[in-house]
Amino acid sequence: MSSKEELKAVLNTIADKIGSGTTVIFMNPDGLPILCVPETPFPNELSRVIGGFLGEAISNIRNFLEFGNLGKYEELTIRTSNYIITAYLMRNGILLLLMPQKTANIGLARLVVLPLLHKINSMVKP
Repeated sequence: MSSKEELKAVLNTIADKIGSGTTVIFMNPDGLPILCVPETPFPNELSRVIGGFLGEAISNIRNFLEFGNLGKYEELTIRTSNYIITAYLMRNGILLLLMPQKTANIGLARLVVLPLLHKINSMVKP
């Protein structure tokens, strides 16, 4: 199994845990989706607010979620020894994962997403 297939399997598991109809978008700080599960066109309204420097992107996302039409969201920060990932779980069933490095790749992504899956497992009611 390639790292991309492996990551897709992890993202599918996350989507299943959160609930049916969830879209998981894994992206780099430039606002480019690395992987989307299920594979759907990237939502335009999100790609408009994400881009450039990660700090600015996070603040843009927060502003967009709070004042846009997506309403309430839950924010998770996952830290590993070398990476920090920010996740936004939105009411409309999109989980947005921001990869911290511009050099983000599938192998790194998998290492960072696994702790996220663990955290979501502990949040989701059985």
